[in-house]
Amino acid sequence: MTAPSLFDPPPEPQPCWVCLRILVPPPVCGTHCHQEKPAVTETTHPSIYDPKPGVPYGTCMVCDALFADRAAVNAHHDATRPVANPSEGFVNLGRSHTVRITNPTRPERIRSMVEEVLEEALRQYGDIDVGCQTIESNADVAEYVIDDLERSLDRRELTRDEAMTALAALHADDVIEAWEGDE
Repeated sequence: MTAPSLFDPPPEPQPCWVCLRILVPPPVCGTHCHQEKPAVTETTHPSIYDPKPGVPYGTCMVCDALFADRAAVNAHHDATRPVANPSEGFVNLGRSHTVRITNPTRPERIRSMVEEVLEEALRQYGDIDVGCQTIESNADVAEYVIDDLERSLDRRELTRDEAMTALAALHADDVIEAWEGDE
């Protein structure tokens, strides 16, 4: 092996194995990178799943109202839903205002990510039941989802409890059982 010369290309930036910041070699960003990894019970730094500060939760697509949380969105839906008048007979009620969620909560973001991972696993590894026209989960699907979620845990983007809550909300009982069996 020869010593690097001035004509060699610069080394490729590498991510820190703990905090994933892009660094020039060697891939260390400080003293915390060479300490033993703490148990992941909480996220240790801001995560991609955290809501953006100062951004409203949602925006009405009809009247441009801004909402701070899901409760405000639900109240707006109730307030803008047309009411039937029984004396007029059948009335087409239509719909309440449509709200675009622009800054979901942390649990909503995590649930969305887990749902995407689960759908991808089902597309790649699921068993197709032609008679029922469904895709059924199997051990390969569970393994794919668990591996992906464990990578997110290693990056400290979410906690195991948050991942389990999202899996439960998606009724992914087979994945939950497989993950609990791995402990």
